[in-house]
Amino acid sequence: MPEENWFSVINEIQELEQGDILPDVQYVLPQATDSWEEESPPVELYRGLVIVLSHSCDLAIGQNRHPDSLILVAAVYKKSEISQVYPSINSEEMLESIRLNVSRNYFMFPTHSGGPLGDEICFAALKSYGLVPRTYLEQKAVTLQERLRLKSPMRESLGSAFGGQFSRVAIDSRFEIPEFDSKPTAGQKAINSMHECSRNERTEVIQRFVSDGPHNRRTDPTWLEYKQQRGL
Repeated sequence: MPEENWFSVINEIQELEQGDILPDVQYVLPQATDSWEEESPPVELYRGLVIVLSHSCDLAIGQNRHPDSLILVAAVYKKSEISQVYPSINSEEMLESIRLNVSRNYFMFPTHSGGPLGDEICFAALKSYGLVPRTYLEQKAVTLQERLRLKSPMRESLGSAFGGQFSRVAIDSRFEIPEFDSKPTAGQKAINSMHECSRNERTEVIQRFVSDGPHNRRTDPTWLEYKQQRGL
């Protein structure tokens, strides 16, 4: 998809919105520790490319807000960088699941020549979100000659992916309503079989069973071979 369908270029405007991408931002991540009740709980400072996750309505200049309010951001990595930070992203299966929004831990951006994203596909690490003082980030935005902003509906897609970190719900199988048909469906067989698969194979099944259309599943050679091997 052409980059102009994804991004707007914003020039020296203070007001921030969800989906704004800013370079060289310092942000804070709390550290997992047993000594959190100490007078100075451990945090770690990072600096790099970030994308704003806070909702645009909460960032509007006219809104009543505390001067020391904080903004949620996520680190943005280039493809050549993220595989070193998150090795699990190296596989083609994982990359494809992120592209299709099956994986909600990351959000993928296309290349944008001449901007901070450069000529590589980039990823927002949605599970590693940090905090930035609002006044600091607004001042940063003014000093930049230009910055990128996600267009709609990509911005809403980012917000949905980030919201998925909190809205995932799984019901204990002991409390589920019993099945009406005791004979397992093809989908249930696939789900049961996934518990026996390797991680890479499981990712492939998820992609092909959930993301592909029924026609593709009927004709795709890899899917048919998988069905035969698993007795589906």
